[in-house]
Amino acid sequence: MEKMKILVCVDLSEYSIANIEYAIRISKNNEAHIHLLNVLNQRDVDAIRSVSSFYPDRIFIDKYLEERTNERLEALDKIVRDHFSTNQSEMLTHVRVGVPFEVILKFAEKEKMDLIVMGNKGRSNIARTLFGSQAEKVFRHSSIPVLSVRSESHERSGLTSE
Repeated sequence: MEKMKILVCVDLSEYSIANIEYAIRISKNNEAHIHLLNVLNQRDVDAIRSVSSFYPDRIFIDKYLEERTNERLEALDKIVRDHFSTNQSEMLTHVRVGVPFEVILKFAEKEKMDLIVMGNKGRSNIARTLFGSQAEKVFRHSSIPVLSVRSESHERSGLTSE
C-alpha cells in the first residue's frame, strides 16, 4: 500500500511550526510523507518585475526569483533541522511561485496529496481583509480534505460549553 501524502502549507510565519506538528501527528498513525510547500506570491514578483523595467541594468527578475527561492528553501530546511530533526527523512520541501491558493490546489492535485494542512492565520492579516484569506479559498475549492490548524493563542470568544 502506498504511503499517505500530506501537504503542509508553510508561510514561514510563527504559525508554521504548529502546522508541521499536526502533520507529524497524523503521519505517525498513517506512515505518511510530508511535503512542506512555501509560495512566493505572484503579486510580489509582479511588483519587482514592474520596478525592474525602470532599472533593467540593476534589477534582474530571474536573479530575484532564484535568490528568493533559495532563501525560502534554506528557511524551510532550517525549520526542519531546528524543530523536526527526527522526522527529516519523511519531509520534502518545495517552493513555488504564483497566487498562493492556486499553487496549493494545483500542487496538491498534481502530487496526489491525501490531505492539506494549513493554518487559519499567517503573514498576511491585512491582505486577508482586502482580498480574502488564502486558506479560505483553499477550503472552498479543494477536492481533498483540508485541516485547519488554529494557533494556541486562538481564543474561543463568545462560545460557552453548557
